[in-house]
Amino acid sequence: MKQAPLTYFAFLMLCCPLACAQNWQAPLLQGHPMVGHIYDLNQQQIISEAELINRLRLSTLILIGEKHDNNDHHQLEARLIKALTQGLNKPAIVFEMLTDKQQPLLDTLSTDEPLSRMKTRLQWDKQSWPWPDYGPLFQLTRQNMAPLIGGNINRQTIRAIYKREPNALSDSRFSTLTTIADNVRQQIHSEVYRNHCELMPRDTLKPMVNVQLARDASMASAMLDNRTDQGAVLIAGGFHVRKDLSVPVHLTARQPNLSQAVVLLAEVQAGKTSPADYSNKQQADYLWLTPKQNDIDYCAQMRAQMEQKAAKRS
Repeated sequence: MKQAPLTYFAFLMLCCPLACAQNWQAPLLQGHPMVGHIYDLNQQQIISEAELINRLRLSTLILIGEKHDNNDHHQLEARLIKALTQGLNKPAIVFEMLTDKQQPLLDTLSTDEPLSRMKTRLQWDKQSWPWPDYGPLFQLTRQNMAPLIGGNINRQTIRAIYKREPNALSDSRFSTLTTIADNVRQQIHSEVYRNHCELMPRDTLKPMVNVQLARDASMASAMLDNRTDQGAVLIAGGFHVRKDLSVPVHLTARQPNLSQAVVLLAEVQAGKTSPADYSNKQQADYLWLTPKQNDIDYCAQMRAQMEQKAAKRS
């Protein structure tokens, strides 16, 4: 009797048994068949973590995209940073969560800086990113003696760009904004609209397009201007690392000959058991799937807040 071919579902379960052994922190969908698997979107094959590291080392510029509130993504980032900073030569590690304005403070941090003192010296406040999520990644970067770089723009610059103040985009790191195609701007505008739950008029969100582009241009510049002989690694939100719209577009505009690799950390979704359900090779090179952190409906929350404000005004 001819043996039936393995379904994709069954293949996943047999191919990478170590994926099931990971001590996941995100509580939802831990039993999903794709949890823990790494998929090479270009070669269309599942690979091991060791193989991922080997392939990433062939690239000068490495971009790692996360979902900010997923605890497992921060743990995987720590493993990637540790692996990529082995050896004598270290890549620069650039963070979306740190700004250009913080760089003088970052440059003073020692390799044995205690986490609590690091937080104080960086003047971390309640408006900043959650320290328990990112402080340990900053500390690991310095402990492994890699350059720690702020990639994002500061709040003052963001406000100036949003208000379209004269010369707000005059800095040389924003020079790539003039190279961005109209269809890319339109796609970013649509994403910003969706991220605001389609609750605000699209036209009122137009200034956010330049803010988004400026952030991406800044992170690209931070990678290029601070890269070592081993290159640079960026830790940022998943949208910021998209090959078709975000930081990679600016990297290519400035240095088209430098090799890039994009790793997207993504949450599995119920009923979606194919890598094509989560990303494609136009957006990323590697997909690393994790459990889901929560089922919060952020749009429902935003809608309720807007209704409350409207009720108070009436």
